[in-house]
Amino acid sequence: MKKVFTTLIIICIIGLVIVGGIFAYQQLTKTQDTLVDKLEKPKNQKGVLAAIPPAKNEADIYDYLDYALKKNQNSVAWIEVPETDINNIIMQGDDNDYYLRRNEDGQDDIYGCYFADYECGFGKYDDFSQNTIIYGHSDSTDNPDGKRFAQLYRFADPEFAKKVPFVYISTPEGKFKFEIFSTFFTDTDFDYIQVNIDEEQKLELANKAKSLSTYNYDVVPSLSDKLLTLSTCTIKYGTDADYRFVIMARLLPEEV
Repeated sequence: MKKVFTTLIIICIIGLVIVGGIFAYQQLTKTQDTLVDKLEKPKNQKGVLAAIPPAKNEADIYDYLDYALKKNQNSVAWIEVPETDINNIIMQGDDNDYYLRRNEDGQDDIYGCYFADYECGFGKYDDFSQNTIIYGHSDSTDNPDGKRFAQLYRFADPEFAKKVPFVYISTPEGKFKFEIFSTFFTDTDFDYIQVNIDEEQKLELANKAKSLSTYNYDVVPSLSDKLLTLSTCTIKYGTDADYRFVIMARLLPEEV
């Protein structure tokens, strides 16, 4: 009888261990599912790169760039346009479509992000392309206080254009200064988004851009100048999607 009783106790203990193990496994699985849910939730929220604030100084720029590069190798540079909120990361994809309606984290965003033409080069001074092109969206009203590149419309005001003659692009290798020589409206028949062009073609493009400028800059582009082009859509001539507002500048020597 004592033997049977001992056997029953052992069976009960084994049963409790098995039940406890099953319960523990279920709880562990539930915890893992919860963690997965938490990791997936940011897809519907602002991601880590899109949440980076404007840089307050040069140290911020390099800190943010370093952080961004560790998170996403598509983070290639930082853009600053004085007297605007344009002060953020430049992304670059394998084509010009990926970041068209995606933010810095690759999340769907109607305003996208600032992104470079996929053919452009970044890095040291000599690494810049003949024409570095940065794209950005604007709002549907050409509001100079709107989001992203909508604030480029401030350059349509001659007083603002006079006050802000430079744009800055930073990479992990340094900060580069570009001198504006043209702000203009155009349709897409003017093929100003050419990256790899020879010096004669580049100068021809720059001279045409200067002839279209809404402000008379006292800057004459030369054959050896490398260009910066900031491009966004405009409704100045109607809601047709074939019109653009463009800022064009030249890269200044490193010592300037």
